[in-house]
Amino acid sequence: LGELVSVIHPGYYHKPRKELPYERGPASQAFIPEDEGDFYYQGNFFAGTVQRIYHLTKTCYEGIMKDKANGIQAVVNEESHLNKYFVYNKPTKILSPEYIWSNSISEQKDIKIKRVLRV
Repeated sequence: LGELVSVIHPGYYHKPRKELPYERGPASQAFIPEDEGDFYYQGNFFAGTVQRIYHLTKTCYEGIMKDKANGIQAVVNEESHLNKYFVYNKPTKILSPEYIWSNSISEQKDIKIKRVLRV
């Protein structure tokens, strides 16, 4: 699909930036300033080349371990670190929320086809 692929979180694709659950605590390695960020990405779906995924997972792991050493846990755990990574390392392909839809989310009329469902 691409060198670095992610999917927009189905619970937040229609929310404005100020309502996205980015980590806003500056002490965390996952911190994203108020004026940064574009989409909120789902933490359990990403793909890409071995080199790009290795860099993503290594960067997120290091941030999580630094936070842990300082007694910090990001607001949405590892997903916060993933989202910070994607703020500064844009995916080469972004999939729409229909690729990781959840039936627990209230029906959204703009999602015509739910390609992958998690229940």
